[in-house]
Amino acid sequence: MRGSGECRIAEITGATTREIAAELNLVERSMIASIALESSAGHRLPRELAGLGFPIVTIDPARARKFLSLRSIKTDANDARGLAEIAKLGATSRLAVHVKNVTCEQVRFQIVLRDQLVRQKTALRNALRSHLRTFGSELTALPPPSKLREHVEVHLQRLREDGFGNAVTDLTALLEVTEALTQYVARMDRRMQALAESLAVTKRFMEIPGVGPISALSFYCAIEDPHRFARSRDVGAYLGMTPALKQSGSTTRNGRITKAGNKLTRSHLVMSASVILGHALGVSLWAIGDEPYARESVGGRPGSP
Repeated sequence: MRGSGECRIAEITGATTREIAAELNLVERSMIASIALESSAGHRLPRELAGLGFPIVTIDPARARKFLSLRSIKTDANDARGLAEIAKLGATSRLAVHVKNVTCEQVRFQIVLRDQLVRQKTALRNALRSHLRTFGSELTALPPPSKLREHVEVHLQRLREDGFGNAVTDLTALLEVTEALTQYVARMDRRMQALAESLAVTKRFMEIPGVGPISALSFYCAIEDPHRFARSRDVGAYLGMTPALKQSGSTTRNGRITKAGNKLTRSHLVMSASVILGHALGVSLWAIGDEPYARESVGGRPGSP
């Protein structure tokens, strides 16, 4: 509470935004200094409350863990009290989470979902190859999706001839699931390509060699509002791509990168940088007359993640 220095805790489990706002309106608006919420509650509640004019501060409980652990007994009420005390102290600048707008949140959801589906697709392809090898196949790698069924059907026919009918039924189902997931990921890629080309910012990003629609959208969603960074180099630190500094007495050592921030966006940036460096290596080798080695090292024209 502004002026009184009082902290109040509200139990909002299962309550709607309107119900929470009604409770908050019982207090004079000028007396509310800030309202601290856990980021684990999602972005919808803080976004809607902020839209109603309440001073919302969204705190990452993982960052505030050390402060909250000062209480020997962990309960939801104690955690809420701890968050309120953090807000009262005004120590929220490094603990607060930026609440993204609806558009960025939807795009981020698509990027995360695509990453999960790609991992599952890879796992299914590996499982299919592994099971085929169990029955005597000498497959070392599966062909591209366009030739997958044709290639696998040859091995399934051999299994039928050897009397493994039940295995053929199960492997056929696994093949169909793999194909369906592959097709859905391809459709999702086309949608994200169209989205990246429709946004002016991401379209400019894709003009950079090595940056494709996924990397452009991922970086766009991670940053959203560049004005919240005082310096451009703060963006690298925000994404955990700067070395950690460890200093004690007269000893100062730069460690590995901090790996703070969004892991998926950081991996996309590293992938794009690898493409750029690979392309630069190929150009350098070509310039000194070692063109065959350049093609072998780079693998032709670099793609874009």
